Amino acid sequence: MKKIRYLPFGYTIRNGHTVIEQQEADVVRNIFRSYIQGASLKEIAEDLTAKKIPYTERTCVWDKARISRILENAKYTGDEEFETIIDENTYEEAAAVKSARRWNQAAQESEGIRQIRDRVRCGQCGAPMLRHIFLCA
Repeated sequence: MKKIRYLPFGYTIRNGHTVIEQQEADVVRNIFRSYIQGASLKEIAEDLTAKKIPYTERTCVWDKARISRILENAKYTGDEEFETIIDENTYEEAAAVKSARRWNQAAQESEGIRQIRDRVRCGQCGAPMLRHIFLCA
């Protein structure tokens, strides 16, 4: 594992070659799977931090930006320098989910949602209501 990450999470250098770091690759696959199944960037980051999954030697703290960079990195599908960690379909599906979520956030809320948004809260943590998109295959 690197002190400072120059390679994408999931890869390391061995004998002068970029190779898959299996434990990190499993984390990458789980990030894609969780995101496609509806978890938010924040939820994934909090889960990895809670499980103390190391991002580098120095930190086990994950944030939304790190998760987003992983989801947007096409190198995980393989190229001349990097072996395949996820297949092209998984990468494209995650990109489609991200696009759909972004579109939904930019879409205008209905009057009914606007009226109750600040009043409806989670019974466990008190967080305000959020909208989630579930895509059907």
